[in-house]
This record gives sequence, C-alpha cells and structure tokens, in this order.
Amino acid sequence: MEYRTQSTLQTTAIDYPPGTHILALYRSTRPNYDARSGDFSSGVRWTDNRTFGGRAYFDAQGSPPALTLNPARALDEGQYMCRIDYRTSSSTNSLVNLNIIISPGPATIFWKGREIEQATVGPLQENARASLTCRSAGGKPSPTITWNFGKDAIAPTDTKFNFDPVTGTYTVESTITVTAERGMVGHRLTCSAHTFIGGQSRDASNKPVVRSRSASVSLDIILPPLNVQILGSESLVVTAGSEIKMSCRAYGSHPPAKITWWKDDELLEPFVMYRVGPDGNATAILRMNVSAEDDRGRLTCQARNPYLTLEPLYDVTQLIVYYPPKVVLSLGPHLQADDIKEGDDVYFECDIKANPSFNKVEWFHNGSPLVHDPVKGLVIIRLSLVLRGLQRSSSGSYTCAATNLQGRTTSNAVYLTVRHAPMCAGSTQERTQGATRGSDVTVKCTVEAEPSRDLAWSWVKIREDANEEEALEGGRVTSHDLSSSVSFVPRTQDDYGRILCRATNAVGTQRKACVVNLVPAGPPDPPYNCSATPMETEVANSVTSEPSLEVSLSITCHGRAFDGGGWGLGGFGAWGRGGGSLRSF
Repeated sequence: MEYRTQSTLQTTAIDYPPGTHILALYRSTRPNYDARSGDFSSGVRWTDNRTFGGRAYFDAQGSPPALTLNPARALDEGQYMCRIDYRTSSSTNSLVNLNIIISPGPATIFWKGREIEQATVGPLQENARASLTCRSAGGKPSPTITWNFGKDAIAPTDTKFNFDPVTGTYTVESTITVTAERGMVGHRLTCSAHTFIGGQSRDASNKPVVRSRSASVSLDIILPPLNVQILGSESLVVTAGSEIKMSCRAYGSHPPAKITWWKDDELLEPFVMYRVGPDGNATAILRMNVSAEDDRGRLTCQARNPYLTLEPLYDVTQLIVYYPPKVVLSLGPHLQADDIKEGDDVYFECDIKANPSFNKVEWFHNGSPLVHDPVKGLVIIRLSLVLRGLQRSSSGSYTCAATNLQGRTTSNAVYLTVRHAPMCAGSTQERTQGATRGSDVTVKCTVEAEPSRDLAWSWVKIREDANEEEALEGGRVTSHDLSSSVSFVPRTQDDYGRILCRATNAVGTQRKACVVNLVPAGPPDPPYNCSATPMETEVANSVTSEPSLEVSLSITCHGRAFDGGGWGLGGFGAWGRGGGSLRSF
C-alpha cells in the first residue's frame, strides 16, 4: 500500500465473525483494539505514544475497519501485521506493506556553485558553455529531475542522489551543460522535480505523479547586432533651413545596441532620441535642422553592443540639400591688389556653390551691369571677368551674382584701386587767371592721383615770349594732399605768362602739366556773337480762362568774357526806342 500525508491501513482480507474480541496491528510496536468486554464496535483503543502518539486511530466502524495515521511520516514506512484473536478459535494474521511517498522539495538552480536569485544566468558570451545544476531536497522516494528548453528535453550530464537517514528523504542533483546560442535569447530553461508512485521513472506518461516542483532560468547572452538599417531611401533631398527626421534600427543585439548618428566625422548625439521595442531591437531617431553646409554630407548610423569590442555595424545615406547660390568674389590669386596700375590687366574669379546648379551669372561695376565687350577690354568667361588695359575709370566696386531655382545671390564687393600718376583734376587742363601788378596773387593747382599721399610738386613758368621753362622764383609753395598753391607778387611783364605745376607720386610724374595763364588784370571784354529771337506763347487768362498770346524775346551770347583776369558775371538789359530802360537781368 502507498500513501501520502494521511495513511490508512485497511483490513480488507479479514472477516470478523462474532467471536472476534482483539485486533492488533504490529510493526515494531503495536496499536491495539480490544473488544473482549462487549460488542465489537465498542472496543478499547490503545497505541504506543512514543511511536504514533495521537496520529494513529483505528476505525472499527469502517467497511472494512482500518487503521489511520494522520499525518503519516517517512519513518512510518514498513511492513504491518494485522492479528485477530477469537474467543473460540485460534488467531489469524495478515501482512500489509506501507510505502510513504513525500512530495519533492522546491527545485533550485545553481550556477557556478551559487543559487540563481534573479532567474537569469550570465552574462555569457556567444557560444560560451555554462553548467547548471538543479537540486531538489526532501522527496521520497527519490525524485526524478528533468530539464527542458521549451518543449525539448535536455539530457543531464550528471545526476547525484543523497539519502538522509534522519528524515528518510532524498536530495537529488541533476547537471546539464548548455552552449549559449542566439536562439536561446528570450526563452527559458526549466528543471522539474517529479515523484512517481512506484519509484523513479524517466517516462512520466504511465505513472501518476504525486507532485511536480519546477524552476526556470533564462540565459543572458551578449550578442552583437546582426544588421543596422537607416529606414528610408538611399538619399535624402531637403531644402536648407528645414528639419529632417530619420530613424535607424539595429537588429539582433542583446542587450539592445547602442546607436550613434554621425555627419561625416561629427557626432550628432545631442539631436538623437532612443527607444527599444518589445522585440529588443533599438531605434535611434535623428532630428536636426539642415543648412547649405550639410549638402553632400554623409549621414552614418553606427550600432554596436557596448559590452563587446567588435567593430560596429553601420549604414550610410547621403544628404542632398537644396539652397540658393553662395557666391564669393575674389581678385585673381596671382595679383597684388595694392600694385595694380593704369594699363595693367586684371581678372576676377566668381566662386559659386549652389544646389541645384546655377543657371545665370551676372557681373557688376559700381552696381551697373557689365557686358562682354572685348573691343573695350572687357572679357567675361562664365565665372571669370578680365579687364585689359586698365584706366582710372576702372577703379570701383565689383560684384557678381548667381541665380538658381532656389533664388538669386549677390557676392561680396571687391574694390579695385587703379594706381596712376597724377593728372589735372576736372575737365580742363589749362585756365586763365588775372593778377594786378604789385599785388599778391595765389595760383592753385589740383590733381587726381593714386596713391594720393606724399606727392612731390614742382612749379615752373613759361614767359609769354618764350617756350622754355624756368624756375618760378620768389614763390611761396603750400601743398596739402592733392592740392598745391604758389603765391608771389608780379612786378614786371616778365612775371606774367604760363605757370605750370606738376605732381609726382609713387607711380610716376604727371605727364601733362596743369597750366594757368597768368595775365595782367584789366576791364572785361564785351560779349560777342549775341542774337535776339522773338517768341510767342499762348497762355490762358487767369480771370476769364480765355487764351491770350504772350510775346517774349530770347537773347543768346556765345564766348568767354574776360573780366581782367577772372571769369566775370554777365548781365542783360533791354531799352526802348527812346533810350529808356525797360528791364535788366
């Protein structure tokens, strides 16, 4: 007979005739039931308190009568003899074997000699081997331990049994060795301790299990990512100033991969958000504003397991940014901007960066457009401007402009300074100035020059009756920047004539001198080449609004009026036939 917790020994093989008066069940000690004093159902019960105490009870009313042990203990196991004494016949005996079955203790898994507390083994490198031991203590008969990975059974590499004579129970240890593989991530290893009625069995399908205790662990396996992918097209086309949002996902890493975004060699970590999906795959989301400088840049997504030293996996996409032209104008690299002289040739280079490509280039001088004209020494070759035989008028500000589908941009201004020798300022090189004999006179000379500082001046005189230059004696010369003055007192006719001034700068000496014809002062010349033309104009009367005819006279005089050495103020007057003045102006 096999029982758990509570055991009942039934006397099913014995018939109880009326003469039955004593029933005794023996193992090493005996519980008694004495019915000699009366009816069988009212007999006296007795048991050895040192062995069973209050746990043993004989139920005489049962069918058949039975001895119950509650609770049953491991040491209660053994062979029991039931002896029945009769009044009129000899005693009879029957034997009963009692097997006590105790459920297995909790299953506990050990790794490296220590109990696993977090139900996780590791971390383990991929393909590493780990030995796991499952222990169950306190079962009777000896439990059977099985290992399973999902639905697949795993054969143990070692099994140990230990019997405790004090408790009469067994401790069993079963050890397996597993290889950490990628397919084991997310699954559990389970060990189960079973007690089978009838003893150990590897086949639990044909014997009832008293109770099963189990424990499970998962393997924490460090795995590198299998793949990393930028989600989207191979290249991204955006407009400068806009925001982009891109996702990169790493697959197969355990724990989840660390993902970083790079633009060329620049780490973009401040612009990245991370998240891990239910499948353990990590995603890094990049958000950033793009500029023209990002065009043709390489966006790289890298993924690596931070616990491994392997090279990271990466995926790359190219960033295409549309933007208006970026235009920079510069003087030819072999030219010295501070050493460009009149007559030299120069060229400008217009550097343009644009996406999409520019479709129009324009050139400007002081804001006015320039047109290709080789005859005038102006040559435009797409991104180059060539100026041949520079003149003073070539000085000024130069710019270029480029246009594409995104807009139009004008470059920085490059100022060209054409160095030249001094020359007379204004439109006339020669003028006339009157001077009174014996009075101080100042003759002024103004030039244009580049550079305009540190000019050297020379003053000479050519008499009216000669062509040779001679020094201007007795003159007081005062010079400042682009002007010079000479003061003297003409005393004789020889002091009059043509006075010449020349200036010299770092480029050279003035080729044509500035000339002042100094003449004695006297009355002005009368006007000549004068003509009068009558004119009729129709005007409206301010009162009657009727048209009326208005007659006027137009007087025109040509030529210069000499006022005795200076330009005079001219005037006109009208007189009637009688000589009276009508109007002057």
